[in-house]
Amino acid sequence: MAERLASLAMYDGGELAAANDVLWSAVARRLERLGMREVPRRLERDRALDDVWSSDRLLLGQTCGYPFAARFRGRLRLIATPRYSAPGCTESGHRTFVVVHARSTARSLSALRGTRAVINDVESMTGRHLLGDAIAAAGGARGFFASVEVSGSHARSLASVAACAADVAAIDCVSFAHLARAAPEMVAETRIIHRTRRTPALPFVISSACGDVASSLVTRALVDALADPSTADARRALMLVGVKRLAPSAYDGTLAVAANADRVFDA
Repeated sequence: MAERLASLAMYDGGELAAANDVLWSAVARRLERLGMREVPRRLERDRALDDVWSSDRLLLGQTCGYPFAARFRGRLRLIATPRYSAPGCTESGHRTFVVVHARSTARSLSALRGTRAVINDVESMTGRHLLGDAIAAAGGARGFFASVEVSGSHARSLASVAACAADVAAIDCVSFAHLARAAPEMVAETRIIHRTRRTPALPFVISSACGDVASSLVTRALVDALADPSTADARRALMLVGVKRLAPSAYDGTLAVAANADRVFDA
């Protein structure tokens, strides 16, 4: 039988990829010692995220909060919510930073009317929904932005603003902290003008098809791995300080945030 899948692709690439590999190896070793079979040897990095999240073989993954609540409730089981040390994070929550070019004259959300926005994905809680929610709360409605482009990633969105190819983007605070470390020159070309409301951080999940026993073992292995001194450098690179157990209903608020954003965005 084919191995199960494991993916930590939400914060990955560069030194983060190496850190995720260390963390997964620590989890996998524990699962094997606990008697689990078909434990993935390496993290999945080739499949599209939707394919990973949809797989009945997903042993450990991480999703955006909105797809988890809107499309995968019942298909994915919440294992734990990460706690990050990046500025803007509080306990198991995170925020989005609304950023403009460093030389932009915009100082408030209302000043963004008629500007060019860039989002990372149409389902992204941090890149689209929290931005639209904030604009709606400031009185904005459909047609607020002159244009909206989809970049494919937070890094590309920030790069677009830094290069003046777009006027505004929303970058989750964990991604922003990683980019500030990996690409400080690019980040220096941008400026934060607003910090959004807090929503739960990106959930660690398992396919419901894996069953109760597997879910319990993966949770135990993840918690133990995060307390292991051998993963300290990896955790520091990931800015991952631990996890918190939340009820799945903690993510229900993302649906209302997305509905607010739909009042602003055409798509």
